[in-house]
Amino acid sequence: MNNELINTTLEQPDKLITGLDVKVNRLVGIYTKYFDEYPSGDCSNHSNKLQPKVGSLNTEEEETLELKFFPLDKVPALVNKQHEDSLKDYLNDREIFIR
Repeated sequence: MNNELINTTLEQPDKLITGLDVKVNRLVGIYTKYFDEYPSGDCSNHSNKLQPKVGSLNTEEEETLELKFFPLDKVPALVNKQHEDSLKDYLNDREIFIR
């Protein structure tokens, strides 16, 4: 049996992809009507509001080509509809949203 805390489970992928230790502040939403498989074979169906704790952005993971922080009013075009809806839900500061 794995006794890993849900916070740890949610924070580890971000550490691997970005190089940042993060804290999950809250769940933004669960997005089950979408299916998007990344080149690594990974799939994601949730979005979290994260707070960076320590570290610096890196792109050592082969699936990460570039990382940058953007002001919320200058976010570039996103990869897919799930990401667009997730950002919209975050910006509207909704309670946990399920799509």
